This record gives sequence, C-alpha cells and structure tokens, in this order.
Amino acid sequence: MAVYQPTIPQPTDKLNASQKDIQDNFTVLDASFGVDHTAYSVSSNVGFHKKITIQDSLLADPNQVAPISSFYTKGTPSQLFFQNGALASDVVQLTGSLPNETGNDGFGGGYTLFFLPWALKLFMGSTVAASGSTNYTLSGTTGFGSLIYTSQCTPFGGGFVSLTFSPSGGTKNFNITRSASIPTRWMVITN
Repeated sequence: MAVYQPTIPQPTDKLNASQKDIQDNFTVLDASFGVDHTAYSVSSNVGFHKKITIQDSLLADPNQVAPISSFYTKGTPSQLFFQNGALASDVVQLTGSLPNETGNDGFGGGYTLFFLPWALKLFMGSTVAASGSTNYTLSGTTGFGSLIYTSQCTPFGGGFVSLTFSPSGGTKNFNITRSASIPTRWMVITN
C-alpha cells in the first residue's frame, strides 16, 4: 500500500509528474479516515462514526474549561470518562465496574463508592452488629452529595429488626438506629 507523502507536490513539480503521488495520498487518506468513520469513497453516510478508537490512556484528567468537553480513557484497565470543565466534579466515569473508592465506617464496617452516569455516586456498605443509635463517618475523601436521591438500609442475617437510616447530604456521615444487635447493609445514591 502507498504511504502518505506530506511534501507533494513541490512548487516546481508539474501536475503530470505528481499526479500518481497525489492519487496515492488520496487513497491513503481515504483508508485512514475509514478506520473509525465511513470512508470518503463510500456513497452514503460519509463521515459518520463507526467507532472511536483511543490509543493511549491518560494519566490525569485533561482539565478542560467549559464549554470544551473531552471523552478520554484513563486508568488500568482503561475506562471511559467524560469531562466538561476544570473541576473534579466535572469528570464523569462512563464505564467500568471497578470501585472509585473503598473505605471503612470507623466501627469495623466497610463501603465502596462507584461513579454512575449523569454525575451520580453510588455508595454501598455494610456495618458490623450493633444496637441502638450509631453515627458513622466514611473514611475516604468523597462524601455524600448535597442531594440524597435514594437510600436504603436492611438488616443482614437475622429476623425482623426495626431500624432507621439517615445519610447526611453534603457530609461523610450517616446514622443507623437498630432495635437489636445486628449487622446491616446500606446503599445511597447521591449527586
């Protein structure tokens, strides 16, 4: 296959001397464009994306200033991200099931944070057995957003236990009150 020649035609070249090189360049460009798009040489949907190939993962977010947006991959294994601004809150992870943060609640329980589409965060955790009212604090750097869209807490491994679950929006704190000593599992979706 021909190789793209960026230096043709030269100012002194006659068209009939460079015609083959120019035609070869058009062939190479058509094939290169056709990797992720419908090629120029196809009669319909020219320029439409077939897929997007991203060669290398970035080591950090690109810190774009809105309204400039970026789709990019980052991490190992590579995951797809979208960024529309220079703040960490402007970054949304679009793929992957790897947790974005794990930690503990200060009393022997643990939790995992996943970023969801639409800039939502899913916290999932479990506590050790306790009774009465216990105030927990997440150990990681990320707290619940200002809006709690849904939250759920269920007893784990026992019979009926009345309980209340209160995550605090805008903090890393939550409270669980149980009528008997039992471990719980909890979940919060927040902004």
